[in-house]
Amino acid sequence: MKNTLPFTLKRTAGYLFGFVLLYAPFELYRRFMEGVLDVQPGFLPHAFCPRIPTAEIFTGGFFDLNSVMVWSTLVFWLLCLVFGPFFCGRLCVAGFFTEALSHIVPDKYKIEWEKYVPVAHIRYGMLLAYMLLPLWYGFYPCAYCNFYFFDSLVSVIFGAALDFTLPLLISGALYMVLFGLFTKGGRGYCRFLCPQGAMQSFWFYIGARLGIAARIKVDESACVKCGLCVKSCPMRAMSIKNGSVESNTALCIKCGVCSHNCPRGAIHTGR
Repeated sequence: MKNTLPFTLKRTAGYLFGFVLLYAPFELYRRFMEGVLDVQPGFLPHAFCPRIPTAEIFTGGFFDLNSVMVWSTLVFWLLCLVFGPFFCGRLCVAGFFTEALSHIVPDKYKIEWEKYVPVAHIRYGMLLAYMLLPLWYGFYPCAYCNFYFFDSLVSVIFGAALDFTLPLLISGALYMVLFGLFTKGGRGYCRFLCPQGAMQSFWFYIGARLGIAARIKVDESACVKCGLCVKSCPMRAMSIKNGSVESNTALCIKCGVCSHNCPRGAIHTGR
């Protein structure tokens, strides 16, 4: 049996780095923005979020934004085009948290959403909604964001006042319970409702189609169709269709779980 400890420790280290980078009390990214780039504090709570400037494309206000936000968003898109959803697969502790949380509940009590609904279609439909609904006065997309909920939860743990709006509480319940504990893979919120993840996968899909980004590939001559990659993929991006194992680029976050669990070493990344 393959030793999973080194791989698990490597993944965990990446997500812990993401935690230190973005969350209180460390917030290295915020401190860098404030201390080195002299960005104003009012901008900082949303410093890393690419959804806000992307939504401003639809309102016509993209180039009226803070120049740091514009450039950081353009760089983020470029990185996703070349490397794929690196943030989801390597750094986003909000997604990794529910993935880990899901191991508490036995698989027989979890939902395999792909059996009932077209996950990818819903995912990108929700992304479009996140982009367009801010045009409707009174809609606050951040209140429905798992990243924002996790940030608020961590802040409370480290001493901040408990201040959750009703929409944020509902989002938190969906994120941790229905789409976390009781969803196979534990990343239900990532698959359905996370705008950051959908944007990364959107650029990854384009990059893979253009031959820029390396994607998951399966060596059919080595693959024995055991299904371990399908079962272990937290995003349920792997599937067996017509006798072949396939990876759905629209959902894949390149976390490496499938290739690690393959007993024949048949899964790799390539262009």
